[in-house]
Amino acid sequence: MDPAPMGPLKSLETALPVLIVAVVTQLTLVVRSSLENRKTRRFLRADLATEARESLRGLDLFLASCNGADVTDVNQLGPGLAIAIAPIQCKEEYVRRSASIKEALPTLSKQEFKAASTLKGAFRLIIGYTEACNNYFLILQNATISPGISDDAVELRRQIFRDFGVEARQQINDHADKARTAASLMLKGMDDQELEAPDSATAAGR
Repeated sequence: MDPAPMGPLKSLETALPVLIVAVVTQLTLVVRSSLENRKTRRFLRADLATEARESLRGLDLFLASCNGADVTDVNQLGPGLAIAIAPIQCKEEYVRRSASIKEALPTLSKQEFKAASTLKGAFRLIIGYTEACNNYFLILQNATISPGISDDAVELRRQIFRDFGVEARQQINDHADKARTAASLMLKGMDDQELEAPDSATAAGR
């Protein structure tokens, strides 16, 4: 008697090598994609950490130029003028910080995201005071050169600028302390912990 037909078995033997190649190829692509994603995540976190450290250095330079001024300086305008004309400003730092946080957002833990947001917020408030000092200084300059404004009115604006500058400097220093604390917390998490995917609660909250 002739053996039973072997058609299905022969087809399986023919298809098996193709299936093996397909599975191996797919696994290779998955592994490669995972490695690329991990590499990208590490790069984004490293970029954010670098930006944070750079921002603190810029902040220190900005504060150094602001905190040396006093109300009794020869210009009689106090720290408000130093803030308004500081050679190092913080707006550029804020813009870079916002961009790097946005890029790194999917890689951050809850604690890192909170610290990064606090850092960004502190810079935004510092910017608000620097811009206010700029506006007050422009008002004073315009008053000084306007013929219709009396000396008393100019002196009143000068006093307002001096007083606001003192308050602005105090607020800027307070927010700078918050920025340093937030940056330290964020950087500590990045330096001490292995890279991990954000937990589901963090991802859901964003």
